[in-house]
Amino acid sequence: IMRVTGPLFSRVQTDVDLMRRYFLIFSEALAMSIFPLVFGLAIVAPETVDLLLGPKWKAAAAPLRWLAIFMAIKAMSYLIGQVLTTLRLTRFGMWMSAVNFVVMPMGFYVASRWGLGVVAAMWLLLSPIALLPVALKVFRAIGCGLFQYVNALSPALLGSAAMLLAILGLRSAFTLHGWAGLGSEVAAGAAAYGAILFGFYRYRVMKFYHFFMDLRRSQNDVAVAQ
Repeated sequence: IMRVTGPLFSRVQTDVDLMRRYFLIFSEALAMSIFPLVFGLAIVAPETVDLLLGPKWKAAAAPLRWLAIFMAIKAMSYLIGQVLTTLRLTRFGMWMSAVNFVVMPMGFYVASRWGLGVVAAMWLLLSPIALLPVALKVFRAIGCGLFQYVNALSPALLGSAAMLLAILGLRSAFTLHGWAGLGSEVAAGAAAYGAILFGFYRYRVMKFYHFFMDLRRSQNDVAVAQ
C-alpha cells in the first residue's frame, strides 16, 4: 500500500477532493488488513508468549500487548505522514518530531519505575501527543472530518470488537490449553472478524478489492507501454 500511495498522492495533490477520497480508501483498506492482526495479537499475547518463548518470558506478554495496540495507531499514522509529506507540510512534521524527541523519553523514564509493561503502555498513553496534531493538520488540509475518518475505520473497529467478544466467549465456555487452545482462539477470532466484514460490509470489501485490482492493472499497462 505504501509503495502505491506515494506516487498516487503526488499525482493528485492539487485536487483536494480526490486526495481526500484516496486517503479514506487507503485508510480503510489498511485498517481492515492491520487491525485484526495487531488486536488479535494483543488478545492472545499471554498464550503466544508462553507457547512460542516459554514460561520464563511470561513478563514479555504485557509489553507485547500494549505495543501491539499501539502499532494499530502507528500503522495508520504512516499513511497520514505520507499525505503530510505530499502536501509539503514537512516543517510541521519536523517540529512534531522534535516534540516527540523530548516528550517520549521523559514518559518512558517516569514509567520505568513501574516495570516494562507500563513503559510499553506509555507508547499508547502518549500517542495523542505524538500523532494527533499531525492527523488534525492533515485532516484540515484535505477537508476530511473526524467523523469521515472514523467511518472509514468502522468496519475494522467493529470487526475487531467482534473478534474480542468471540475469544472472550470461547474462554468463558471452555478451558483452553496449549496449541489447540490458541488455535481455537485464533479461528474463533478470524471467523468473527470475517462475519462482520462480509456480513455487514461486503459491498465495501468488494469495492476495495476491485479498486486495487484496477489500480494494479493500470500500473501494469503503463509498464508495458514503457
